Amino acid sequence: MMRVSRDGGRSYPKRWRQRVTHAHPHQPATISVYHPEHGTGCMLVLDFDVSKARESRAGDAAAQVRADAADCAALIARCGGRVIADVAPLGGRHLYMLWQTPQPWHELYLLARALQRRYPRTLDVTPHSTPHGQIRPPGARYKSLHGHSPGFQELTMPLEEALAALAHPNDADVWARLHEELAAELAHAAPVLAVPTVETFSSPPEVLHDPADQRRDEAGDPWLPRANGPTPLPADLAEIAVTGRYDATRYNAGTATAGHAARQAVVSSLAARGWRLSEVRRRIYDGSWPGLAQLYARYGPRHRDRALARDWRKAIAYVQRKESIRGSDTRGSNSHPAVAAEGYVLSGSLPWPLQVGCAESRSVLCRSASMDFFHQLGPYQRIRVWWNAVLLAEHDPARRARWGRASTSIRLVLRALGAAAQMSGLMAVEFGVRSLSLMTGLHFDTVAQILTILREEEDAFIERLETRRGERGDLYLLQIPDAYRQLALWQRWRAGTIHALHPVFRLLGGGTTALVYECLTSAPTSRNDLIRMAALSPSAVSEALAALLQYGLAERTCEGWVRGPEDLDILADFLGATLQVQALCETYRAHRAEWRALLASWRLTVDDIVQQNPGDGPIPIEPSWSERSPVQHPTDAQPEPASQDDDLQRVADAEVPVWLDDHLGADTLPRRIPARDPVWEEIWGTEVEAGRNPLRVLRRARRPGTRADGPSP
Repeated sequence: MMRVSRDGGRSYPKRWRQRVTHAHPHQPATISVYHPEHGTGCMLVLDFDVSKARESRAGDAAAQVRADAADCAALIARCGGRVIADVAPLGGRHLYMLWQTPQPWHELYLLARALQRRYPRTLDVTPHSTPHGQIRPPGARYKSLHGHSPGFQELTMPLEEALAALAHPNDADVWARLHEELAAELAHAAPVLAVPTVETFSSPPEVLHDPADQRRDEAGDPWLPRANGPTPLPADLAEIAVTGRYDATRYNAGTATAGHAARQAVVSSLAARGWRLSEVRRRIYDGSWPGLAQLYARYGPRHRDRALARDWRKAIAYVQRKESIRGSDTRGSNSHPAVAAEGYVLSGSLPWPLQVGCAESRSVLCRSASMDFFHQLGPYQRIRVWWNAVLLAEHDPARRARWGRASTSIRLVLRALGAAAQMSGLMAVEFGVRSLSLMTGLHFDTVAQILTILREEEDAFIERLETRRGERGDLYLLQIPDAYRQLALWQRWRAGTIHALHPVFRLLGGGTTALVYECLTSAPTSRNDLIRMAALSPSAVSEALAALLQYGLAERTCEGWVRGPEDLDILADFLGATLQVQALCETYRAHRAEWRALLASWRLTVDDIVQQNPGDGPIPIEPSWSERSPVQHPTDAQPEPASQDDDLQRVADAEVPVWLDDHLGADTLPRRIPARDPVWEEIWGTEVEAGRNPLRVLRRARRPGTRADGPSP
């Protein structure tokens, strides 16, 4: 995979990743130094930077870079290794050393730090500083300077030699000889990434108040020994420890806390199975668990082990608390879950770190997931359970991927449906698309498309019960998808009203700003927590916070973001959003009046038509149309000019049935039969006698996109 920069080389975000193909990206691009999932790498990258040489006040920076790169390549050659070398347009140089066996990222970083001590004026180890490091490979376009790129990364060696180095990576002997050559430098660089000793954690920064029955191992770390020794991890957690991949539905993948939840699940399982912290630490640093090492890669080298020790203490406390709950059964049996409150039971099988219990005990509580319990709930309680399912779906990456770019609009429509259900007190909602448009800030055509998406997806949130209900909108039933039913019943109901989009957010960024504002409270919340809670991208949350801060709807404190003092209604009046919504209401009232008039016209019977137009009379029973004599028209008489009302009536008589036939498939008769038009009489007679609808002849005679007598209704 490679990352393409669309801003001229200033940034290479993850969202612009794509596969490496034979086609040149024609934009600055980088490749990953390490495997994005395993946290290991097969390449040692040495970046000799011209700007760093200038900072060290070298006389000729480009010459210094060239000399250091050549000396380093010679050092590697003495150890029996091969490198691929290239040069940048401004004089910077790269050396790429490939390995047969993947190495843990911290081992490669340690080797790079050792080489940096030998070439301190030019060598930059930034590509190896994290498991997500990037490097610009040979052939990549250089970053733009003053609006254009000065060139490409070019090989400084024959292409055949570069291909040979690529086909025959360096082996373990080269690795050993290189470490012997850099023994002195490695001794100085090792303390940065050395595995901590017992003394390192003898007085940790956070003291854990252990229970009286908690034991410690030889290193002084908390330990829960088991009678038969430590047991291996289950298959799913072992896969996380080795590969770093985890189930998206269990650990809130795509959010800011996904990696923390997954690694905490592994560490907690190890603590419960009798492992020691020193054994876990050794497995991480010797490359046995590269996936777990990757999950701790967000911390710097000096803080990574402290984070592991902190997670271990949390895991010990969690396991002890769960075991104390199990052992609190007065009957001496753990075969039944302990009842914590009416309607709640304790559960130890929920995905970590789903804790929906009371704040005092922080126990994992769950409701009975049986359908009998759900049917015992009242309508408002069922709406709360449905709302829990919506919130779970918003944090489900698989569901959001199916929603795609319409995700924000879908979330707004779901909120509008929930608010409508609370207004009516029923799980069945019959709000029309224009009412939902006022509640979402979307066009009513967009609302109709979103409703189609929601009712046609698998395991849908809504089901359409009735359609074509005249003046009423379609009837939708709110239903809980099977994928979220159990968790929705487990979780506590969120207090408060389900809010639709406030009018002020029509002018302040739309749905994303409203979703961020929904997550703000009087308690300080960090930006990362807002990203997780709102299930939005970091850039969208930053833009929303900037808009909220500008209008006093959010404030930034030293501890995080809180809601601002401004009132939404007052701000909507000040910005004109209230007037905009009122104008939309008037427009929609006019639409409804036209719709009611059209419905009233469709309800007219033949008797009503005769009463309104007595001159035409009922349709007589006469011989067939082919036997009738043609109507005689005097050639010398001038026809009376038709009035404007007659012209409009003529257009309506001809076009309304055709429009209904085109759009609704209805075979209808016109409201008035034009018995005095000879052309129409001939068409009418021929088609009626043949048993066909004469109106379709007029439709086929017109070209697509044209009108026979004027605009259609």
